Amino acid sequence: SSRRHARVTFHGHLWRCEDLESRNGTYVNGRRIGRAPIGPGDVLRCGGWVALVLRRPVEGRGLRFGELAPGLFGGATLQVALAPLRKVAAAPLPLVLQGETGTGKERVARALHDWSGRRGPYLAVNCAALPEALAEAELFGVERGAFTGAARNRPGYLRAARGGTLLLDEICDLSPALQSKLLRAIDQREVTPLGASHPLPIDVRIVAAAQRPLETMV
Repeated sequence: SSRRHARVTFHGHLWRCEDLESRNGTYVNGRRIGRAPIGPGDVLRCGGWVALVLRRPVEGRGLRFGELAPGLFGGATLQVALAPLRKVAAAPLPLVLQGETGTGKERVARALHDWSGRRGPYLAVNCAALPEALAEAELFGVERGAFTGAARNRPGYLRAARGGTLLLDEICDLSPALQSKLLRAIDQREVTPLGASHPLPIDVRIVAAAQRPLETMV
C-alpha cells in the first residue's frame, strides 16, 4: 500500500480530494480520480479504506473524533446524535432503541450503561433466541421444583442484572403474553419467579432494542 495515498483540501467553498500517485488509486463514487471535488453523500475509497462524506451539523463544530465510551468511537455527527441519550443516561427510565441490523444498537446500549454510573452488571439477551417454552423462566427466574428439570433456584435475567442494565434485543420477538408480564414487571419493579408465591423486587435499567418499527407493529 502507499504511505501517502490521497489528500483532502479545502479551496474557497469546495472540498477537493487528490490522489498522490498511489498504487491502488483513489475513487470517488466508484470512479478513479486524480483530483475531484467532493461533497456530502460522496463515497471515497483509498485502497481498503472507505469513507462517507457528511455535512457536519452546526452544533457539532469543534467536536473531534474520539472514544465516546469504552469501545465506541465516533466523530461530531455521532456525538450530536447521542447527546440526548447522554442526558437521560443516569435516569432509571426504560428506553427503546430502534434501528436496522448492524447500526450498533447493542454498542449504544453498552455505552448508555457506562454513562449511567450504575454499579451492577450489563447483560444482553437476544429475545429471538429464547425458546418460547423457557423464555419466562429465563427472564423472571424459577424456583427449584417448579417444573421437571428445575433442580435449583435461578434468578432470571431481570434479577441477575441487579443494579445494572439489561438489554432486551429483538423485544418484538417475545410473545404478546410474555410482553404483558414484562410490562407489569417494569411498572411494578418486581417479578414473580416460576413456582414462587410472592413477588421479588428488582433494580434494573431496561433497554429494549428492535429492528422493526414498534409503533407500526402495535
